Amino acid sequence: MHFYSINKIIRKQKEFFTVWYSADGEGFLTENGKLSVFGSKKDAADCIRTLSGFSDPVREKYYNLDELERNLSKNDYIPSLDNAAEYWSVFADLARSIGKSFAGDGKSFILNDIYDKLIMAETDTEDFYDNADEDSFDLTDEEEELTSAVLKSGIELFDLAVGDIN
Repeated sequence: MHFYSINKIIRKQKEFFTVWYSADGEGFLTENGKLSVFGSKKDAADCIRTLSGFSDPVREKYYNLDELERNLSKNDYIPSLDNAAEYWSVFADLARSIGKSFAGDGKSFILNDIYDKLIMAETDTEDFYDNADEDSFDLTDEEEELTSAVLKSGIELFDLAVGDIN
């Protein structure tokens, strides 16, 4: 089954509407190695209707990369508290879609461990927490720095995927 969502992404005070899909894999619609960007939510929805025949509304997601970038520049910002795992996943899907590497796709144990902690911290089910020590979700200072670096590289990846956005 194919699943689509419209993503409204804020970057450099501009709105970008993109289409994410899940079919034989997950990713973003692209064209010639660049992210396909639509001028409006309606344009993105029309594209989904054309591709899928769906007439019902699809899921909509919102990502503010300007706010994320501002937060990452703060010394006291803890990335695990602000949907870091979701942003990380979006950036990983984007990298696969445009055929570029992404710091968060590293195969190192520490990156996998950080991502697992971020996912667990965002999971909101009692059963999950009942079976784990709550402190096991906390990031060390080194892990927080690595998470910030991964998210910053994701923002750079978005800029690369879109092209000139100034």
